[in-house]
Amino acid sequence: MCVKLPAQLNPHAEEWRPIASLPPPLPRLPHALFSYAPPLFAAPPPLQYYQVPVTFPTDIYAHNHAISDQQHRPKKGIKKLLPPRLRSAPPPPPPPPPKLEWRQKNTPVVDFSTSPAAALSSKTTLMIKNIPNQLRRDFMLKFLDGYCKTHSVAYDFLYLPFDFRKLGNLGYAFVNFTNAAAAVKMKKVLSNFKWREYYTDDGETVCSHKVCEIKWARVQGKEALIRRFEKTTFVCDDREFLPVVLDPPRDGTDRNPAEPVNVGRICRRSR
Repeated sequence: MCVKLPAQLNPHAEEWRPIASLPPPLPRLPHALFSYAPPLFAAPPPLQYYQVPVTFPTDIYAHNHAISDQQHRPKKGIKKLLPPRLRSAPPPPPPPPPKLEWRQKNTPVVDFSTSPAAALSSKTTLMIKNIPNQLRRDFMLKFLDGYCKTHSVAYDFLYLPFDFRKLGNLGYAFVNFTNAAAAVKMKKVLSNFKWREYYTDDGETVCSHKVCEIKWARVQGKEALIRRFEKTTFVCDDREFLPVVLDPPRDGTDRNPAEPVNVGRICRRSR
């Protein structure tokens, strides 16, 4: 790139240098004042950092125990007022936790002799255990009729399970009474009953040392018992082994009671 100048430059001219504009000079101060004046551009003192040691307890139980000891430790001002023998004594132990007192729950006491129906309003079915195996259903009906007549109660269902091959009962029976008061009364009467000697309808003498044990049945109520056995099939040849419903209920006062109504179905055994 070429630039055309209007005139030829002088090769012997002095070198050109730019003239800088300097600030006006500061007024001169006395020597006494200048010796006490701080420097205008003095560097600030360096910052100093201090590291604080932090320790964390490895055992939280020991840490909490140390804090509780510090809380119960007497202060330094109070320690100076103590006698010398107490100044070196260990800190007092922390106060024990409050003692929990056991209180008996006030449960209402129910007298079964006065209000058994209110206490056991939903239980009417008993399970009679330890029955001699030679006894049949007709004997149990007469046996219950005698006790129901003596104690003025009534029952409406009876089932004496049988072993169809040995033709003997299994040693227990289910009896449903008309109300809970009657069930509670017969439970007390028949408990620990001793059979000893009895005569069956065939004239056979039954001697047994069994003692009756009375418990509440798992299935309770007449309707529940009927639903339990109405669709059951019994593999036997005689309806005497079936559960029966007594309608009207038997209380032992009728000399000619109505025939029991069988519940369930019979399946004849193949010979």
